[in-house]
Amino acid sequence: MINGAAGGVGSIASQMAQANGAFVVGVDHTTKLDFMRSVGADKVVDYTQEDVARIEKEVDLILDVASTLSLSDCKRMLKPDGLVVVIGHDHYGAKGRRTLGGIPGFLGLMLWARFDRNLPWPSFETIEKHDAMETLREMLEAGVLTPIVAKTFPLEEVPAAIQCLRTGAVCGRIVIVP
Repeated sequence: MINGAAGGVGSIASQMAQANGAFVVGVDHTTKLDFMRSVGADKVVDYTQEDVARIEKEVDLILDVASTLSLSDCKRMLKPDGLVVVIGHDHYGAKGRRTLGGIPGFLGLMLWARFDRNLPWPSFETIEKHDAMETLREMLEAGVLTPIVAKTFPLEEVPAAIQCLRTGAVCGRIVIVP
């Protein structure tokens, strides 16, 4: 299951999961359901209409790109040996807590991962990142992955690009060009 499946990271994750034979459940906004299907979601859930934590059960992996699910909700949806991977931020900056941002939450998750089999321990091994990038390159060259660029902005319009992202209406990626 990919929470935030219509964004830049979520759309690539959906394509990768589909290419590896997974049944993909995509979760995002009403306006993005067709887009999620187009990038590989077998089932789509509109979080504005349905409580995903109540309808999804026995999930192998939850990739929470949107960072909107609680850990307890995730654990209720998982198979006993399933994993929760949280990517992204928790909107602390948007709530006026700019000093530390999401750092306390991130550190808490890292600590909790030591004691919870459903949270993978973060790895900072360079070799793993190199291997991951090589896999991405191969999938891109083979045409298995298609990065979706929703809109491009010139460098001098970065504030407009950020505002565009804040609307929540973007499907895919925003790209800044020189």
